[in-house]
Amino acid sequence: AAAAGGGDGEAEACRESPEQRRQVLARRFVELFQQKSILQRAQKASAGDTDCAGSKTKDVTFVPQLTRVIPAEKVLQKGYLSFMESRDNGWRKKFVVVRRPYMYIYDHERDPVIRMVLNLDTIKIQFSEDQGIMMGIPHVFTLCTKHRGFLLQAAKRKELEQFLYAFDPLLAGSILSREGLRNHK
Repeated sequence: AAAAGGGDGEAEACRESPEQRRQVLARRFVELFQQKSILQRAQKASAGDTDCAGSKTKDVTFVPQLTRVIPAEKVLQKGYLSFMESRDNGWRKKFVVVRRPYMYIYDHERDPVIRMVLNLDTIKIQFSEDQGIMMGIPHVFTLCTKHRGFLLQAAKRKELEQFLYAFDPLLAGSILSREGLRNHK
């Protein structure tokens, strides 16, 4: 009887027009989708807000915090800096524009797209001549953000000093005076 019932359904399906078959499939899809969402809601309710270990969990909601910051119109420094991409890829030159409180990074001078923006107020700048000597790379400094660190290199000592001053004038002054005292000895 089951086989005969299945055969009748197939014969009936053959007599339907393509439009009728599409409508039947669409209705069946909606029914299955609704059943699935009902089952998922029921499973969540029966789980009682517990994780795999059976511990109580809280619903986590993320609330974005937006602050409008207007960068200074004056460009403090612009030029090329080399960024260490990874140990395998080596150095990659990028065009950098410093407009406090941000540093804008482009692929090249005429690039219409800002590729990266760093907030200079939230980064830590590290520079030491010893670091460059140890690595065998001159004019190197690091920028550390909360989630990532960047190793950068300026082409000349003068450019390094100018960029450090644009990033943080107080830090640049202390670094340059420390280096001056060291070289003076």
